[in-house]
Amino acid sequence: MGLIAKLIQWLLFPILAKRFRDLGNVKKSTFTRPHFEVERKYQISEAEFEKLPHRLRALGFARSSKATIADSFVPAEKDGDMIRVRDEVSGESTKTVITLKEWEEVSGGRERKERESEPIDDVARDCVVALGRRLKKGELMSFSKERTTYSGFRNRRNVTVALDIASGLGQYSGTYLEIEVIVERHDEVAAARAFVEDFVVELLGSKRENAISYMEMLKLSRQKSS
Repeated sequence: MGLIAKLIQWLLFPILAKRFRDLGNVKKSTFTRPHFEVERKYQISEAEFEKLPHRLRALGFARSSKATIADSFVPAEKDGDMIRVRDEVSGESTKTVITLKEWEEVSGGRERKERESEPIDDVARDCVVALGRRLKKGELMSFSKERTTYSGFRNRRNVTVALDIASGLGQYSGTYLEIEVIVERHDEVAAARAFVEDFVVELLGSKRENAISYMEMLKLSRQKSS
């Protein structure tokens, strides 16, 4: 169980440091390098949702995955930061990964700095979820989505586009488009933002207002239903 304890320490240390000591240090090679996730989400109509696969293929994008995803959120120390347990089923394959996203001021705005684990086993997953429930004193917030992901190269950038059918978000449930560009340096963020804003116009034909995160949608839907 030593490796599981180390994993939990790395993920939940900001919250649990005062409660749990001497759990050891997680190996850095287990996780992706920290990076900025320049991502924008847009709520779109069902008609736009149906047309986008053809539009993406015409631009040279290829479908890279199709999956059913269930996201659960462990309470984080800072409001807006995210500790996410993601269970993903694609075909006959099932995997769980843990993601830590922290807001950082960069280039005149805020972006999330992200670290993500390798797939973890069921015991490690259940330990993280159990600790999260204890911190929250109840069930974790969660929702699900059917996600189809497309990958392509545009304007000398590797771009990931996701088409989501989200459920469990109350009035926010529906069809969404996400555009994501990953950068590692602060000085790359502003150009990545500009690219995403231009690319959504290329895909949809007009500027769109950014949607809030799924986690924030989930919080608001829970507040309105209580």
